[in-house]
Amino acid sequence: MGVIVEALNSLLTVANAMNLIGVAISSAFAAYFGAWGAQKLILRAQEVSEIRATSNLISSSQIFGYTILNAALIFKKQHGVELKEKYEQDLRSGSNIGGANIVHLRMDLRTLPLPRFPLNQAETLFFEKVQLSGRAAAAAATVLQSIELLREAVELRNSLIEEIRHSSLSEPEKIAIYLALPTPKGHDERYKNVVDAISSYCDDVIFFALILDFDLQKKNNDLLLISRKAQKLTRPAATKWRHEIIDRLVPSPDYYREWLDGYPDDEIPPILTLRKSSDAT
Repeated sequence: MGVIVEALNSLLTVANAMNLIGVAISSAFAAYFGAWGAQKLILRAQEVSEIRATSNLISSSQIFGYTILNAALIFKKQHGVELKEKYEQDLRSGSNIGGANIVHLRMDLRTLPLPRFPLNQAETLFFEKVQLSGRAAAAAATVLQSIELLREAVELRNSLIEEIRHSSLSEPEKIAIYLALPTPKGHDERYKNVVDAISSYCDDVIFFALILDFDLQKKNNDLLLISRKAQKLTRPAATKWRHEIIDRLVPSPDYYREWLDGYPDDEIPPILTLRKSSDAT
């Protein structure tokens, strides 16, 4: 009987020890997975925070890009279109009348305001903070370069206007310079070339700013799809355009076909497709 009691006591001791071991193992597993879960939550929160910060930088870049685009559209609407159309009309008049026979022509001798763009802030955002790459980086670089060239062209035209105004040349000689007509003294094409340059560089700013705006929008949307929680962040709205702006101010993508073909995997912004369609009608 005593042997049986001792055996039962031994079994109870072993059972108690196993329970203690089980509790210890369970506690260890709970502690490990609890810490792992907490760490995962921390990492996820950090990921969402980083995505939010990057998204905010991209949105800021979009704002500066749109500011540049809007400034170029305003300049073209207020000055560029009329400058180009008036000059082309004057060239046709000169051709119809016949060069040196032109004595009276109302030349467009207005000075133009220099278009203003947030260049320094935009460059810092594009290439230091957001660190653009691919087509977006190429578009951003071309936008900044085209702005500088546009401003130089406007300054050159303004200086030519002052030269024509204050010159001691006769009116027919001034008209010859204005229309780039050959004269016994030579063939001065500076004014004609600078009008073409202003029109071309302004279109370049508009076109590449549109590409940049579209690519930044796509970059932001792609970023916000990375995390399920990040999807709850506010997505920036796509820019909407009125048809009168598209038809009159946005350059045709046909002029930039070779550049676009260099990025065959990148989508063409819908606004440029609409512009192309409007040309065909």
